[in-house]
Amino acid sequence: MVSSTILFAPLLPRIMPDTEEQKAEKKKGEKKRLRVSSSEDSEDSEDAIVELTVSEFQRIINRITKIEEEAKHREARIAKLETELILAKEEAEKVKHTSQQLENSLQFTQKEQEEVLERINECEREQAAHDNDIIKQEIYSRRWNIIFYRIPEQCEENCTALVKQAIVNELKMVPSEVESFMFCGVHRLGKRSRGRPRPIIARFTCRSDRDKVWKLCRNLKGSQVNIGEDLLKRVQEKCLGSCHEGQKRSKKQSSRNQRQAHY
Repeated sequence: MVSSTILFAPLLPRIMPDTEEQKAEKKKGEKKRLRVSSSEDSEDSEDAIVELTVSEFQRIINRITKIEEEAKHREARIAKLETELILAKEEAEKVKHTSQQLENSLQFTQKEQEEVLERINECEREQAAHDNDIIKQEIYSRRWNIIFYRIPEQCEENCTALVKQAIVNELKMVPSEVESFMFCGVHRLGKRSRGRPRPIIARFTCRSDRDKVWKLCRNLKGSQVNIGEDLLKRVQEKCLGSCHEGQKRSKKQSSRNQRQAHY
């Protein structure tokens, strides 16, 4: 046993447990290693945090830049719209001014038109009055005339002799009185036609001679010859219209009387 102890004696210090000082030194070394590792870890995390913050900040800057660009674009559009609005207001003012001028011109034109219409109406009234005066004068001047109808027409005839002959033969007037009649003009009216003699117009110099002949028109009943007044065409049309209206009224009245008599 002694020999074995001697043999392993040099090895004892190696396998013997650590002393208190050694343990303390080991703990200090471990703490240092922990501090170094923790400091290294904290530095890595701080770097990561810094890197993360920069990327987010870059995104924020990009977004702000985009918002600023959009705001500039909107401001440009707003400025453009404001310019267009100003131009539209100016154009509206021009249109309003033009419409006002047109309205004033229209009012002036309407006033002129009313004045022109009034002048036209006045001229028409004056013209109608002149026409009436002319018609009256024409009718008055034609009171010396008598038209003889259906006196046979001959070649190289003497119209004055034919009229005096008709007055004596058809109107039954004394020949000596007829011979004293004076005429301003006696002639046939219109163009020659076959089978129908043209009427003869006789203008008496003395109105009383004309009235004597006209009063004897009742003696023409059953005669071929007939006489009539020398009337204007418009007066003849008016007379014919009045005659037609009178005939219509008389027919209506007669038919009404017949119905009443029937019932």
